[in-house]
Amino acid sequence: MTKLIQMKITILRQLVAVAMLSLGLMACGGGEESSDLELELQQKTLTVEVEGGGTVGGDVECSSVCSSVVEHDATIEIVATAASGYVFQQWNGACSGSGSCQVVMSSNKTVAAVFVEQDETIDEFTLTVSKNGFGTVSSTPSGIDCGADCSESFQQGTSVTLEATADSGHVFTGWSGACSGSDTCVVSINEAQSVTASFQEILEPELVELSVSVSGQGTVTSSPAGINCGSDCSQEYELNTSVSLSATAEAGSEFVAWGGACSGSSTCNVNLTTNLTVTAVFQELGSQNFSLTTSVVGNGSIASTPSGISCGSDCEESYAEDTQVTLVASAETGYEFNGWSGACSGTGSCSVTMNSNKSVTAEFVEEQPSTYDLNVTVIGDGRVTSSPNGIDCAGDCNETFDEGTSVTLTATPDPGYELDYWQGDCSGNSSCSVEMNANADVTARFKAEGTGSEILIENYSPQGDAFQIDNIPDDASGITWHPGLEQYLVVQNGAARIHRYDVNFAYMGNIRVNGINTDTEGLAFVNDNEVLIVSEDNAASRITVDEFVENVSGLPPTSQRYQILAASGGNQGLEGISVRKASGGAPARVYACKEGGNGRNFKVVYFDMPADSSSEYNEATNLTVIEPFNAQQAFNGSANDLAGMVYDERTGHLIIVSQQSRRALQVNPDTGAIISTLDLSGAPQFEGVTIGPNNELVFVSEANWIRIYELN
Repeated sequence: MTKLIQMKITILRQLVAVAMLSLGLMACGGGEESSDLELELQQKTLTVEVEGGGTVGGDVECSSVCSSVVEHDATIEIVATAASGYVFQQWNGACSGSGSCQVVMSSNKTVAAVFVEQDETIDEFTLTVSKNGFGTVSSTPSGIDCGADCSESFQQGTSVTLEATADSGHVFTGWSGACSGSDTCVVSINEAQSVTASFQEILEPELVELSVSVSGQGTVTSSPAGINCGSDCSQEYELNTSVSLSATAEAGSEFVAWGGACSGSSTCNVNLTTNLTVTAVFQELGSQNFSLTTSVVGNGSIASTPSGISCGSDCEESYAEDTQVTLVASAETGYEFNGWSGACSGTGSCSVTMNSNKSVTAEFVEEQPSTYDLNVTVIGDGRVTSSPNGIDCAGDCNETFDEGTSVTLTATPDPGYELDYWQGDCSGNSSCSVEMNANADVTARFKAEGTGSEILIENYSPQGDAFQIDNIPDDASGITWHPGLEQYLVVQNGAARIHRYDVNFAYMGNIRVNGINTDTEGLAFVNDNEVLIVSEDNAASRITVDEFVENVSGLPPTSQRYQILAASGGNQGLEGISVRKASGGAPARVYACKEGGNGRNFKVVYFDMPADSSSEYNEATNLTVIEPFNAQQAFNGSANDLAGMVYDERTGHLIIVSQQSRRALQVNPDTGAIISTLDLSGAPQFEGVTIGPNNELVFVSEANWIRIYELN
């Protein structure tokens, strides 16, 4: 109250001063009294009001209502400090916002500092952490311990520091999302934020061996170091290392030549792309040389170590006395090595000690053609015959053919029957032709006419052109139809995110799956609102989704977790997943396919979904995972990799997509026998497949294309 009275007195004095100055000017007076009045006019009044629990400081100190007289045009800085249990909210009057307050006193001014109780305005936002690879992330303040607890709510304005710790055998490689780089991550919580920590397996370098042998008196050393032969004659180096070998003769000897992976007599340089062997040949000064003469009978060649013989063209070489020369025989196409004569015999290796002139002959003869067995099985009423002749089944169902023979099988049904389809080394229900480059098995299935045809994917055709789907970055990787939601769910690679689309592929939103490896590759409907999502680290999560959920944890205890194969890094882990529904007391069965590539390292496995309530399963402890067949053998020539899959409840078959081969395979899930194939077109890099609501086959490509095929 006292300060308010002082303010009113000050204002009254200024009004009186203005009046007196006016009178003084009218009287043409001035003097000292006029100067005092002018000085008072140059001063301004700043009024500060404090609302709520807090004080102001800086150039003005105040805890309620205060006024100060300051010089005209002076700049006054005011600082707000909240009391315990309060926060500063904003400035009113001559300042605004919630930052700093500086007032230029060009006139009388008023500033109000507003403080409010802390729980009235502080919002909380969620910080979500996910991981790629193996490690943990912890936070300061505490709340995040991911591992297990990967999201936490913090008050607005909190500064949260995240620290990444790699598991043994792994290294932290960097942040993405709200942080970047590989230093400590500090997040200011002003909105919901997400951060991903990436870890990478520390891979042991692949090693290859360089072996050196010495003939005569001398040593061989290497750069980089490792070989010092004499004594140390082998060394492992990292793959693709370039190694230089130097030969040093002992007193009374001289270096003659290299053999093995090097030739000639200068420095030996090798690039270690595989295990290599090098020989260094030394001889006594003035020692005698002997001639080795080789010859070839038939179509083939001879090479020597140390170098010198290359017969075909160069069939004679002079070597120092006591040199050990190894000869290797190589047959041309259509021929095989039959044996040595002369200084060597038999069909094994030929080693000659040069203590006299010697001759060796290698004989090659024409190969006799290999033969393979073709075995035919007939199921139903009909017979199978072959061209060339040999198979007439039901009767003679096995025949031996020369390697490379093309055998055409013809199926002839009995009256009232028709061919249903081929299995084994043929598929579909048209012609069957087998190239006899290995033993082959073919089954012909006949059925009664009019009983309906087996559903074969070769009888599907494209419905219109392929089209791209909206609102998803590149890297769509898997698809499933969710009948309860009547939605297609599309999983995004590299994001642990599922995108929703209606039956016409109109976008409906997305679901973030927290806590799992973000290299998500496939998903499959289970039952009710449950979906399986699989990542390339060979683990899958059984999550629950409905029409409203936007975030779901992929980790226990919220979701069941299955480590299907041993955890791995790289880009050739599990790609596809599918579910055979539980039926007749049999549990739901989960099939998964490992990607591989270029015809190698892919496989199909399955496990029966556990009935107990445990939340975490691992193939090494409490989950029985079975590989029912050798996929590389079963799919040889038909698939170079496995990218996605769906279980067809209509037929009991698996439909598997090969991205590299641009083909879908319909296979027996127990034997891997190929029943039918469908070549895919219209879009690049097909990654996933599902069966739509009208039994159409719906394929998704990693460039976000959809191609729909319908049964003819």
